[in-house]
Amino acid sequence: MSALIVLCALLIGILITIFINDWYAQSGGGGAGWVFVGIAVAVCAVGGVLIDIVYRREL
Repeated sequence: MSALIVLCALLIGILITIFINDWYAQSGGGGAGWVFVGIAVAVCAVGGVLIDIVYRREL
């Protein structure tokens, strides 16, 4: 489980780096919207794993 959190954290870091450096503008389309979607998906995945860990402790 914690490996998934680490992978998602790395993905969030990469996407934030892409956004900060405006590299998404050089790709030729899509814009920053897809970067925000990727960040949101990664944050939701981390949240889901954390909820799962907390829920399993309560069982």
